[in-house]
Parts: sequence; structure tokens; C-alpha cells
Amino acid sequence: MQDFKCHREGLRKEALDNKQKKLDTATAEVRRNIIYIPRGKPRNYKPFWTQELNKQKTIRDQARQKAEESNLHEDTTVWRKEKTKLIHQITQSKREVWNTFLTKLNYKTDGQKAYNLMNKLNNRYPQKQVQPITIRDKESTDDKKIVNYFNTYFPTPTD
Repeated sequence: MQDFKCHREGLRKEALDNKQKKLDTATAEVRRNIIYIPRGKPRNYKPFWTQELNKQKTIRDQARQKAEESNLHEDTTVWRKEKTKLIHQITQSKREVWNTFLTKLNYKTDGQKAYNLMNKLNNRYPQKQVQPITIRDKESTDDKKIVNYFNTYFPTPTD
């Protein structure tokens, strides 16, 4: 009876080890093929930025470096031309992204999105302008800090 019990536990252990190995290889495979997706909104996300704009920016930066190093009028002219090309391409790219956004907007299903967009464009709901206040030689626009400062300066009367 004891031998049978040990034999059965040995088989279980082997089966568990095999399952663990399969799980480890599957996890490693998933991690190897996974694409990193950042959480939340990417910082300074520009939906219009493309590889062509990136190339043009590097060309412009190289022209700027050359113009600054040589101080020649011809190099400065080339730099200004590259700069205007980049500005023109950025404008075109922004225009294309805006037009594709408007064409893809379905007014039947995305009514709330369209409504919010029109309100933002018409400045219906402007951002509130918070005036900075100087608290102990530091400027602050945080509402909580301002309220706490006033509460310490003007304590509530007690009955």
C-alpha cells in the first residue's frame, strides 16, 4: 500500500512538473512576442507626426548645425529653406489628419463626440482661468492649496 502511494505521488509530481514547464515556455513565448502598450495617454502625443516628418526634421537639424558652424550665407539659406519645408509638411500632415478624423466621424453613433468637438471649437465651455497666488514666496494655482491657505489665514469662527 505504501509503495503504491509513493508511486502515485511521483506520477503527480512529474505531471505537475511537465505542466509547469509547458506553462513557463508558453509564458516566455508570449513575453517574447508582446508589444509594449503604455498605460494612459502618451506624453506629447502628436497624431500627425510621420516618418517623413522625422526625416525632414533631421535634415533641418543637420542644415542648422552646418549653418551655425560655418556662418556662411548659403548654408543659412539652405537651413531656412529646410525649415520652411518642414513647416509646410507639418501643416499638410495636420490638415490630412483633421480631414480623415472628420470623414471617419459617424454622426449617428458618435453624436456625443461630435457635440463635444463643436462646443470646444466654438469655445462654449472655456477653461477656467485660475489666477496664481503667492503663498510663502511660492506661486500656486492649485485650488486645494489656495483654500487651505485661506483657511489657515482666516479661521472659521467658533460659536
